Amino acid sequence: MRGDNARLVAENTVLREENAVLRAENTELRPRLGLNAKNSSKPPSSDGLDKPSQTSMRTRTGRKPGKQPGTSGTTLSQVAVPPTAA
Repeated sequence: MRGDNARLVAENTVLREENAVLRAENTELRPRLGLNAKNSSKPPSSDGLDKPSQTSMRTRTGRKPGKQPGTSGTTLSQVAVPPTAA
């Protein structure tokens, strides 16, 4: 029973040391995750296919498209013989 306990304590110590090393490596590598061509010295080609979608800077006015209200809409009527180009 005591031998089992000593073995488990030794294994626990080894695992804690390994955990500390991995945590240090994790804190060192975590800042690199957010880097892209805009906030580092990496070339744009290293971003891969993960590009942000372009957004329009124009704001919506709330007006409907089309003619002004109250005016009559007219179109050219079709003629039997179209004029020839000179």
